[in-house]
Amino acid sequence: MRLRFLGFVLFSVVFFSCTTTKPTAPSPSSPQFLVAWWNVENLFDTIDDPTQDDDFTPSGKYKWTEERLDYKFKQLSTVIRDLANSRNYTLPDIMGFCEVEHQHLLDTLFQKYLNAKSYNVIYYESPDPRGIDVGIAYNSNKFQLLDSRPHRVDLGQGSTRDILEAKFSHNGNVLYVFANHWSSRRGGAEASEPRRIVAAQTLRTRLDEILAQDSTADVIMLGDLNDEPENNSVSKTLRAVGDLNQVLTSTDGTLYNFMAAYRGIGTYYYQNHWERIDHAIVTKGLFDNKSFSAIPNSFTAFHKPYMFEQGRDGKPTEKPFRTFAGQRYLGGYADHLPILLEIKLNP
Repeated sequence: MRLRFLGFVLFSVVFFSCTTTKPTAPSPSSPQFLVAWWNVENLFDTIDDPTQDDDFTPSGKYKWTEERLDYKFKQLSTVIRDLANSRNYTLPDIMGFCEVEHQHLLDTLFQKYLNAKSYNVIYYESPDPRGIDVGIAYNSNKFQLLDSRPHRVDLGQGSTRDILEAKFSHNGNVLYVFANHWSSRRGGAEASEPRRIVAAQTLRTRLDEILAQDSTADVIMLGDLNDEPENNSVSKTLRAVGDLNQVLTSTDGTLYNFMAAYRGIGTYYYQNHWERIDHAIVTKGLFDNKSFSAIPNSFTAFHKPYMFEQGRDGKPTEKPFRTFAGQRYLGGYADHLPILLEIKLNP
């Protein structure tokens, strides 16, 4: 019994340590910004659309009512505030999302539930059969949107989410942000891999266009890629690695993947195993001490004890506290953990 108790204590220290670090608060002389990403697990409205969203209606399989949607908004806003407060921010300055049915849902989340009147949302409808897409919310008091566009991921047969590109400016300094939600592993990881490789090729092609114009461009790629850092789509097609020295000495546009170098828990718990499928990937320009720079050791998968299901002993388990477990309504937050990263503007 004593060994089991000591094992639990050790697990608790490691498991929750990532949320206790609070870097120095941003200073006016060196502006810092919080960038975040979250797969929010089926953020649907209650209206029956032509897409495959029948389950998320009041009469559908999940009994998705206005009351449940309201509670989902409240749960999401709690986590987003706590995520920002953990780094001494009020809210993330730029935050990407996936599994969102329509733009008005993100607008409502920020305008009504987070009372973030200065925040705007970038969102495009894509051909995804379920009608879920990616979006980016940003603080318009800090960033000016210069351009945005969706990039179609052409699978040949079948449809998936577009990749969203946003081009921001802060006092004339340009930052690109991409939001991704690549195809799932439905049908098996190996059989479905070609679909994620197509998404990686789509993103890599656009990235190469940007780098051909400016090899020092500051680009952040966020997303649920449904692949882990070592998988082909990420490490070979996208050329994103966890070796910073390899990135800094590269001449071929090799990217730095914060998740590949991360030693904390992952973002998605599947079959009693943490998967690292939500990523923050950046170009070499984020390390040249010009314009925007990534802040060392600022990346983490954010979590607090309340974000996990409780065991029979009342203590948190490793399972994220989800909105649904199968068809059973739990009323939790999401089945993924959010990730965050801090960047600064060099003087």
